[in-house]
Amino acid sequence: MEKKISAKTAKELLKIAMENSVVVEERSDLERRWNDEEDFLDISVWGLKAMLEQAYQLGREGK
Repeated sequence: MEKKISAKTAKELLKIAMENSVVVEERSDLERRWNDEEDFLDISVWGLKAMLEQAYQLGREGK
């Protein structure tokens, strides 16, 4: 069974994504739009790495 994340955690993850990607910042959400052009974004590997590292730290901090 899939465990849902809290609204607070979702907001923090969006903040992380927006801080590390102009594309996500311009889009302003991480929701599926059922449109390939809007759902598959060009993101740098270093931006993705930073997002994953920050999300990992968020989880370790228990937020």
